[in-house]
Amino acid sequence: MDINNRQPNPRELTRQRYEQSRLEAVQDTSSRVKQARIALARLSQARADSLKEVNERLASSRNQPSKANTPDFHREDRVEISATARALAGSGKMDVRGLEDQGRSERVEKLRQQYNEGSLNSPEAVERAAERMLSPETL
Repeated sequence: MDINNRQPNPRELTRQRYEQSRLEAVQDTSSRVKQARIALARLSQARADSLKEVNERLASSRNQPSKANTPDFHREDRVEISATARALAGSGKMDVRGLEDQGRSERVEKLRQQYNEGSLNSPEAVERAAERMLSPETL
């Protein structure tokens, strides 16, 4: 009696599935490595282009004269004092030096004490300061 068992060996099936999944994993990894190499080449080229542009800008800025050496350079910055401020300063009604010294030491000592107590930046103090800054009188 001839018995031909055509059923696959379970170990052979497991080995074939393992080999197939291993082959797919190698192919997937190979594909990812290829994509990473392409991306890296693009990034390297972009960086090289960026460095080239920066070097060109530096070279062109070295060839141009500095603005500080031009005669009109200092004319760009000005401070304009209003007519009212000039009138007050000229009349003697407003002593600028006195404003700085007047009560400054007391105010500094008060702020130092509040800082040491931890009450300088309390939510209430911040709220009061914000209200003073945004009040219609100060705007």
